[in-house]
Amino acid sequence: MCFAHLPASYLMVKLVGLFGVSFSLPETLTILISGIVPDFDLILGFIMRHGHHRLFTHTPIWMVIIWLIIIGLCGLIGVELSPMTMILILCSLMFHLALDDLGWWFHRLGLQRNSCGPQIIWLYPVQKMPNDENQNLKTTSIINYCLEPIPGYFKKYPANRWTEIFIILMAIIVFVMSNNLC
Repeated sequence: MCFAHLPASYLMVKLVGLFGVSFSLPETLTILISGIVPDFDLILGFIMRHGHHRLFTHTPIWMVIIWLIIIGLCGLIGVELSPMTMILILCSLMFHLALDDLGWWFHRLGLQRNSCGPQIIWLYPVQKMPNDENQNLKTTSIINYCLEPIPGYFKKYPANRWTEIFIILMAIIVFVMSNNLC
């Protein structure tokens, strides 16, 4: 996924809100930002000249470490997090990985032809990272590293594309309806 991580986290907050749970603005922002934090490893991927989904930083165990860091940072700056917020932060981090791996599952289900294999190594460190020779990147600019794959991604992976569009549209609809903008 490219663009649906933040909207997916927003939908998660709104879904939990249907059950009467409310969040402060700092809690909401922390949950939303947690949905995109895993992609901060794009910089590491560029430095290593490797696709960032194949790095240890895109694994569940790393998400638990990031979760603990986020909770610690919030405590340091005085943002109080409810237990439900802490759970949603972890859910947002893990859901990021699930969305990243969705293309592989669409391929396995026959919903799209192209896939370069599983994107997430779920059992790391028990399961080792693959040594994908074809994943080595030749790009010389961080901007190109981040933006070059996007047009090909939307062309090659139609099930991913439509899923992203659906998630984004749902988030827009929920936002508009919950803020009485229509």
